[in-house]
Amino acid sequence: MITGKIDVNKFLEEELYKGKKGTYLDVVLFENKNGEDDNGNHGIIKQSLSKASREAGVEAPILGNYKIIDRTLSGNKPKAPTPAPAPAIEEYDSDLPF
Repeated sequence: MITGKIDVNKFLEEELYKGKKGTYLDVVLFENKNGEDDNGNHGIIKQSLSKASREAGVEAPILGNYKIIDRTLSGNKPKAPTPAPAPAIEEYDSDLPF
């Protein structure tokens, strides 16, 4: 599970768009380059911009942060347990006739 907090006062209203079921705001999640920060966040949430806005040099605002709660979703899956060593093979007396 991933949780996030978004400051709704920071998004660019002109980048909202109307869809069939409502008005939408696209976001993009960027993982922290140095891993988890001091507040336990794993990355930032930025507003996704239209191609025209990106080409015009508009900077995508940082809307907030996210935390990965369930680490199996992040690609940092827990390591499989190390298998137990195989039992030692007993050596037999080579003087047997067969």
